[in-house]
Amino acid sequence: VPKDDDVCLQQSPHWGSSYTCEGSTGWCESWAKDMQRCCPDSCGTGALTEEQCNSLEVSGTCTYPNDAQCAANTTAASTPATPSPAPTNASTALAGCVPKDDDV
Repeated sequence: VPKDDDVCLQQSPHWGSSYTCEGSTGWCESWAKDMQRCCPDSCGTGALTEEQCNSLEVSGTCTYPNDAQCAANTTAASTPATPSPAPTNASTALAGCVPKDDDV
């Protein structure tokens, strides 16, 4: 499940250690590549794939993978003890990332 990651935001170009997801919601649209990628809870946007991020015509960067966008799902799939096969493409890798109910 996508979640806010202040460090993701703070390490993005043009941001800094004083910025938090909760305190930066005024930039959810104009800096959507960073805010919606790093702060899906605060922005109310849910999962944002790299392809979706790159298609946004706003400020910010699309750095993937990151901890805000379901990185745990891709690492869990590569663990040898996992009974199911590892994902073979991006849509499978993000299968655990589902949009928020109001995004459907």
